[in-house]
Amino acid sequence: MTTRPDSPGSRTSCTDSDSRFRRELRRIALPVTLQFLLQSSFSVIDQIMIGQLGTVSVAAIGIAANFIGLYNTLVSSTAGAASIILAQSIGARNPQQSGKAFYSSLAIMTVVSFAFAAVCGFAPAAIMGLYSSDPATVGAAAQYIRIYALGFIPQVVENIIAVYLRCTDAAKVPLYAGIGAAVTNTGLNLVLIFGTPLTPALGIRGAAWASTASQFVACLAVLAYFLRARHAGRMPDGAAHPEWELRPGVYRDRQGLRTFAAVLTPMVAGDFLWQLGNNVYASVYGHVGTMAMAAMTLINPLTTLVFGALAGLAQAALLMVGRRLGEGDADGAYATGRRLLRDGFLASLAIGVIVVLLRGPYVSIFDVDPEVRDTTRGILIVFAVLFPLRVVNMIMSSGILRSGGKTNYIMAISLLGTWCVGVPLGLLSAFALHWPIVVVYAMVSQEEAAKFLISLPLFRSRRWMHRLASGQGADSMQ
Repeated sequence: MTTRPDSPGSRTSCTDSDSRFRRELRRIALPVTLQFLLQSSFSVIDQIMIGQLGTVSVAAIGIAANFIGLYNTLVSSTAGAASIILAQSIGARNPQQSGKAFYSSLAIMTVVSFAFAAVCGFAPAAIMGLYSSDPATVGAAAQYIRIYALGFIPQVVENIIAVYLRCTDAAKVPLYAGIGAAVTNTGLNLVLIFGTPLTPALGIRGAAWASTASQFVACLAVLAYFLRARHAGRMPDGAAHPEWELRPGVYRDRQGLRTFAAVLTPMVAGDFLWQLGNNVYASVYGHVGTMAMAAMTLINPLTTLVFGALAGLAQAALLMVGRRLGEGDADGAYATGRRLLRDGFLASLAIGVIVVLLRGPYVSIFDVDPEVRDTTRGILIVFAVLFPLRVVNMIMSSGILRSGGKTNYIMAISLLGTWCVGVPLGLLSAFALHWPIVVVYAMVSQEEAAKFLISLPLFRSRRWMHRLASGQGADSMQ
């Protein structure tokens, strides 16, 4: 039977759909957004404290953060692949598929964490030398990254458990763990960076130790909750339905491995290539000069903060759209995606205006050279103008398009946007034309325009829709 759009049954259906949308958005997006905002707020405080150490220390942490970003990308991409399958498996009531996605991803992420920790432990100066030609900056960054790498392994455990908890409507747990980690990081920064009457001032090494300790706090918090939930057979607060139980296991059968690899491989490759492009950008900024690199580092806390304000929409898009695909509701998945894109765009416009208005007071709190402050203010204007485009791309690429599991689309978008537009324009403007860093940043950011022009038609075509977790196996929803 077909219900007319203007019939009472249709109105009831729309009301139910709106109610479900709002309920899911609160459960998923709000805790994730609060977690990102709180972490970003503490990051701003941390950056202010580190900023008191001088331009070299600010630049050193900036180049270290770019290599750490490569590691974070591999870990988050693997967790993201698991979340795609978990979301659809939950929609299809398939706990066996959920367990395989969870434990297979955990095994892969553990191997990656050991590899990166070893590299950072044995050759930190060689790695940091790729980002800067300033010996003082490289030396400080090497000290920082060697200590920071000790937190890689607990970060892996926290990451994959947090993904599962969000998929089962227990997103408040990672939020609380994130709050505890952020408070720990900030408190230890105060003690370790500047010292006390009883303890020495460790400077940049103190910042690294504080970050590592906070990773352990977050890991222990979510792990304790997870183990308690596993022992009880469901979430302690009753958030997860018993049919969603996470069953132990890894992918061993050919079909399961093929499905998991089809989601994981393009996703990791695309995200890694995108992050590698960001590292090329960082190398460009670093070789433009230490002042330029310091200015790019100073924008990070604020830009992370404003992205965090809308990060929950991308996570909500992945899980909400993925669940509807798992249920076989293609129209509902598309409508949910459209609504999230609209909300994200409107919110980003308002936030961009706020960034422009607050750029002066924000920059004035850092104890850096006047040239760095002026440059940072200019970069923030460019960021604010392009912010709505970045948010729409984030929701589409990190959420909607990924939810169908066709992550080869995301890889293609990253390749074309980053390596065919952003990287060439960055190298050309910095090394051939010798333009100032603000203009170089504006040229590099044109990758967002390229990604949008590719992603929007793809979203409208619905070719990204793919059902991974149906009872009979993967099927197309076109």
